[in-house]
Amino acid sequence: MRCLPPLLAALSLSGCLTTRTVGRAVERGSRGIETVVDEAEERLVVQELPVRGEQVEVAVCAARRELDVERFELTETTTEGHAWKKGGKLGRNALWLLSAAAGWVGAFGISWENGEGRTVQIGGLGGAATPWQGASALGLALGGLGYGVQQTVAAHRTVRGETHALGTEEVLVRSRDVAAGPLVDMALTLTGGLATTTDSDGHASIPAIQLPIFADDLDVRSADGARAGVWQPGQELRASLLALPADWGSPLHRSLARQVAGSARLAQEGGAPTALPLAQLSTPEGLQAALSDLPPEQQAAQAAAWLEELAPYAAAARAQRTRIHLEWLHNSALMSRQAAASMGAGPLAAMAEPALFQPMDLFRQLPEPGLVGPGSQDPQVVLLETGACAVEPGSQPAGRTLLACHGGAGGERRVLLQSSEDLHLGEARAWALAALPGPPVRQGDGGAWLPTLVPLYAASLFQDAEGKVGFIQVLDEERLVVSGVLGEIGE
Repeated sequence: MRCLPPLLAALSLSGCLTTRTVGRAVERGSRGIETVVDEAEERLVVQELPVRGEQVEVAVCAARRELDVERFELTETTTEGHAWKKGGKLGRNALWLLSAAAGWVGAFGISWENGEGRTVQIGGLGGAATPWQGASALGLALGGLGYGVQQTVAAHRTVRGETHALGTEEVLVRSRDVAAGPLVDMALTLTGGLATTTDSDGHASIPAIQLPIFADDLDVRSADGARAGVWQPGQELRASLLALPADWGSPLHRSLARQVAGSARLAQEGGAPTALPLAQLSTPEGLQAALSDLPPEQQAAQAAAWLEELAPYAAAARAQRTRIHLEWLHNSALMSRQAAASMGAGPLAAMAEPALFQPMDLFRQLPEPGLVGPGSQDPQVVLLETGACAVEPGSQPAGRTLLACHGGAGGERRVLLQSSEDLHLGEARAWALAALPGPPVRQGDGGAWLPTLVPLYAASLFQDAEGKVGFIQVLDEERLVVSGVLGEIGE
């Protein structure tokens, strides 16, 4: 019998199992959608009724907010297993070679003739064999083979896995008002300083000519300030009000003139080839003067016709403005990355942070009320920089940061920043971001709802615990375009 085949087979086997690996993963699993009622917030619900003459009638009810929320559970899974150490193949092959050699000696023995002509044999189970030597050699061989098999099986089996909960959160999916009953004899105030009082049925009449109908929505509040709501007039009401004689001092037609003038200015800036007298339409005053030459019953209709004709040109100009601003952001973000790479650790000592946050210069050109902070009732774009917020301690998944920001009235408000990358704000030397509000979340059972911010642009210059300086920059181009923010810059 030859020992070469077993030896060649041993040389092709894997290395020794000598190291241990540990993996950690944070998982966010949905536990389903639930419906809850926010008992603490009572609102006003305004329902539009038919127009009677020049009066708009609305029905006002008290309502509670019903929320559909999706609950998530955050868990961390830790796995511990074995792996083949680099360079361990030599030790593993040596183990198999020793096992094969011991098996050969135990089974067949080794014999030779000494100088006196006598035959000497070690191992072997027959002839002049020594049984205890053969049995010992076979035992060693089987032990080595068994140990190798045990290692091979263990390499493909997780030794231990542990999962523990990090916490829970709730994300607002949708909300709606559930009317509780009409408000009777309630004094109300509306956007533009309008005032009215509900009757015994909860109905109220408002002069149509006094409505700023081209506003997106109108705030409605009780006179005591205890309740508030929003009313968005329907398209039929808007169309019927345009048929009224124009009164350019009223909120209704003043808002119409402002919208036509804004569309005309956008079209003119975009180089629109229109035959309309854009010079006369470039300001609300010029527009009013141009419309005053028409009979009163035609003025509102003419303004609506101009608005319809100007809308495509204004949309094209806004798209062009978006492209220009997006290209500027590309170049500015590239320059920031190059500046960070060239300066290395220098900014921490040289205070050169402004060179790293050039894209923020564009967002500072947003018109009011675009620049609205976290303390606002209706935030649009939020601009925050170093010192505006403090990072709250505590464990958060990667990409999430809990901030305590200074409100408009000197108070403090907590907000959750949700980014596609970990911005390391807790270690930041300087940071800046422009963000849009996201859906509020509630962390933990029964906790308060937290407003969220989703960055359009964010950058952070930080130094980690090991002293390494890093610069992270996030630019969400898709959200920038879809939100329309770039088209509003410079208006």
